[in-house]
Amino acid sequence: MKRLLPVVLLILAVLLCGNAWAKPIFGVRGGLNLANATETNDPRNASNKTKIGLLFGGAGEFSLSESHTVTLRLELLWVQKGWKESGTVKDPYYGLSDYKGTFTVDEFVLAPFLVLHFPRGGVTPFIQAGPELGFNTSDNAGARVEGVSTSADIEDWSSANLGINIGGGIAVPAGRGEVVF
Repeated sequence: MKRLLPVVLLILAVLLCGNAWAKPIFGVRGGLNLANATETNDPRNASNKTKIGLLFGGAGEFSLSESHTVTLRLELLWVQKGWKESGTVKDPYYGLSDYKGTFTVDEFVLAPFLVLHFPRGGVTPFIQAGPELGFNTSDNAGARVEGVSTSADIEDWSSANLGINIGGGIAVPAGRGEVVF
């Protein structure tokens, strides 16, 4: 909770102070999340692969400068994370067996970003950075061994996580708005 306090205070400061330069811009977000995981001291000697998940939600962007080159973007998203793995397990009855597993974690994510825009006549490149606070809504592990499938909750998955995002993209004009890549 102590880590969340600075993020909440920043959001409240921006919303309560108002914005003399422009109205907030609101939009819809959607895309793919490419996720993977790494395990240390794994007795199964598993091989992990990327899992493709979905994300969607909304965002609001508030100008922090008169030239609109510095903004605060607040995103609220549903994100599907996880990974795929395959390996060999030792069973006391059957010996060694190959398995394939899929781990899926769904989260609601609050992500405030400080965004720096570099206008270039129409297309606008940008860079962004900020924290990400995720709240777990479900977690599931599924596996298939010797033709038998099983599924269970992931026992030691945290109910919340905090991370840092750094990235960039371009905003391309489209009608009265823009499409962001």
